[in-house]
Amino acid sequence: MRRRSVFQFAALLLTLIVSIVPPSPGAAAAEPAYVLGTGDRLRITVHEKPDLSGEFAVGPGGGLSLPVVGRLPAGGMTLAELEAALADRFMVAAGIRDPRIAVEIVEYRPFFIIGAVETAGQYPYVNGMTVLHAITIAGGFRRGESQDVIVQLEAARARERIQTARQNIAVAYARRARLYAERDQRHAIDFPPALADFASPERVVELTANETRVLEQRTQSLEAERALFEVQKTVLGEEITALEGQLASKGKLIEFVQQETAEIEKLRQRDLVPLTRILALRRSATELEADRRQLIAHIARAKQEIARVDLQILNTQRSRSIQIAESIKQADDDLAQHGVTLRGAEDQLAKAEAMMSRTTVQPVFSEQNGEVRILRREASGAKEIRAADDTPVLPGDVIKVPSRPPSPAYR
Repeated sequence: MRRRSVFQFAALLLTLIVSIVPPSPGAAAAEPAYVLGTGDRLRITVHEKPDLSGEFAVGPGGGLSLPVVGRLPAGGMTLAELEAALADRFMVAAGIRDPRIAVEIVEYRPFFIIGAVETAGQYPYVNGMTVLHAITIAGGFRRGESQDVIVQLEAARARERIQTARQNIAVAYARRARLYAERDQRHAIDFPPALADFASPERVVELTANETRVLEQRTQSLEAERALFEVQKTVLGEEITALEGQLASKGKLIEFVQQETAEIEKLRQRDLVPLTRILALRRSATELEADRRQLIAHIARAKQEIARVDLQILNTQRSRSIQIAESIKQADDDLAQHGVTLRGAEDQLAKAEAMMSRTTVQPVFSEQNGEVRILRREASGAKEIRAADDTPVLPGDVIKVPSRPPSPAYR
């Protein structure tokens, strides 16, 4: 009793999960209209007629009984067809002109699961559920039958991890080769031959093209940055040259003023020129000296700016080298980690395949062996179909899970 309660709780939990995941728009558009059947519970709303509205169930034989209009056959109809039939009935029986009817499903008819599951029986249907959901709601496969499924799932997961690890190794190899080219300042990448061991030829072409494009972009960015620094240094060098020319001119002017001042002082000693002339020359010499010192300061600042640009170039190169070295180390670590993952997945796959070979296990969910089947009633009659784990389940379906494989390959 307690075990059945656990399964019922699991069924309720999965039902909630499935119910909150909406079907994809594309899938919804492709599905045929739902056909009503015995057990479906409907909410019928007659506009401005609450006494005629309510919830009604499709009874045995597909009949639907409503007040005023009586009983009509709803089984086999779609919602749109039922709305049209009800509108005609209400026009005739209730005298409603242009009745507006809305029909929606409150609760789908249940589905049934029998055979090699823990808890066979009837279960509420949830829109969007699959065979795998149904088997899970029923408590999963019986112990024994489920062992083969577990082995298959382990093998499938191992193959998926192997494929993912191989792809990751190929990506790491390609990235590390590009980083080596950046470190050595080469314009071409020397991709390792091992790259072809972990990726298909198409994937190898894609990886090499991507990394080559990244190298070209990073190289262009580096060259543009270097060119900008060189332009700055060129402009500063030209400014220094111009300032030094001005400084030389100022020096010559100062020399001329000094010579003139010496001559004027000789004449002043003989009272041949006024004192103001000497003062004017000394003032000019002082102004020229101030200009000369200012030019020297400008030249010093320009040289400091050149030194700053050189330091910036050095820091940029150093940062780039550190970044490349760290990226190479990360690529090496990724290769080691993915290698461990690959070897572990290969070991797991080998063990699973050994178990499969001992028990001659075949895939349980495949369209070839038809292990799980669904009995489905349609307008043309009952039909049995083969099912996979992702086959959609419809209301009223009977899912049959055999207790032993149907073909000799399972024995």
